[in-house]
Amino acid sequence: AAFRTILNTGTLPLALKEMIAVAVSRANACTYCGASHTMIAEQKCGIPRATLDLLQTPDRAPIADRESAAIAFALALVVGLRLADRYLPAGQARLRGLVPMIVLALVLTGVNVFVLSQPMAPRHFH
Repeated sequence: AAFRTILNTGTLPLALKEMIAVAVSRANACTYCGASHTMIAEQKCGIPRATLDLLQTPDRAPIADRESAAIAFALALVVGLRLADRYLPAGQARLRGLVPMIVLALVLTGVNVFVLSQPMAPRHFH
């Protein structure tokens, strides 16, 4: 439910959110999430598979410069959070399951604020 809320709110276009989700899912080697977001990006957003396959190197993908910058920013955040996750104390291992959700929330917020200069409206998750 939280992922759905993240993807269905904010100021980013759905196509960009899905491209970010595909890139982040693939960077995290999450087969299920990658397949799900790839299907959504293709079917709901009309993004060709060939474009989605190039998102790990966004500067080579046939997308707008702003989209490329947003995806590059997302991938940089993923790498940083992956390093932080690696060094979580053993007693905090239960936090590891939250890392993908935290990554997506931070990525979408960061893309809005730092890349696109369009702050997201505050959202309250219950």
